[in-house]
Amino acid sequence: MDDEANATEYKKSSKSLSYTPLGPPNPPRLRATGVGLQAVNVEWLVQPYPKPDFLLGYRLIVNSELKQIFEKKIGEFIFADMMPGKVYELQILTLVNPIVGQSLPSNPLILICPERPAQPLISQVATTRPNSVTVGWKPPKAKSHNRYDQILYFK
Repeated sequence: MDDEANATEYKKSSKSLSYTPLGPPNPPRLRATGVGLQAVNVEWLVQPYPKPDFLLGYRLIVNSELKQIFEKKIGEFIFADMMPGKVYELQILTLVNPIVGQSLPSNPLILICPERPAQPLISQVATTRPNSVTVGWKPPKAKSHNRYDQILYFK
């Protein structure tokens, strides 16, 4: 008998599988929600991620330097102790399982802490009204020509 003439070929295959590789999350969106004296309240918004258990936290970048790490349940902080006359550029990274990799940095948030003006010299000015006092002062000159250093009002 001829084995080649009677040979039967069998092919067996499984169902097709769809697989989408999991990549890094989209970068967070950073924004300032409040401004105080030498401090800014900063908040970031993140988009949902298909594997939330892969998210580890967030990392602050200040002027291109890696700084503080935040837990994944945190979404805001107060950036405080800003130095007068200094410019800060903040960004946030989403930290993820090392297999996936971290996100790209968020949009930059530029913070400028203006120089504090010198205290004005307050003096009494002659008045013509009885039982009253007139107070005057000469506004100090700005320390720089930066528009952020201009005095807006006296309180």
